[in-house]
Amino acid sequence: MVSSLRCRRAWLRQRQTRENGFTLYNSSTGRSEELNFDDCIIPDYIESIGVCFKSAEQFDSRKLCFYQFAGIYYKYITSLFGKEIVDVNVMMNGINSMSNINTYIQNLPEVQKALRQGQGKFDYVAPIIILEGMKFYDEYLMKMFKLDK
Repeated sequence: MVSSLRCRRAWLRQRQTRENGFTLYNSSTGRSEELNFDDCIIPDYIESIGVCFKSAEQFDSRKLCFYQFAGIYYKYITSLFGKEIVDVNVMMNGINSMSNINTYIQNLPEVQKALRQGQGKFDYVAPIIILEGMKFYDEYLMKMFKLDK
């Protein structure tokens, strides 16, 4: 059991990918640095979304961790309900829309509330993949199902 766990961890380290296009400006080096998919997102990053913490204007969607998740989700849904229930074009449009996630995050009610609270304490944080999932859910999830009316 222990050796298989070690093997799994080694495999995960080898497969570690970057969450394509997300960068954080490092004021001490004066450079933008790419984030790993598992980097901790802190409230300061979310507070400065679009300024110091940015997503790319163009994504290679195949490198997004969310793209990998969406592929697993698609396989699961189609195995349960069949391929004819999912509009793949709508799903791909949703994945490709991640390039405007900065705007989505800035407009979240929770982020707006945290910004309004002021007094130097911004209190909102969420992992990138969760924010991508929320955006996909809000804007595309129900639209991608071909439901009879």
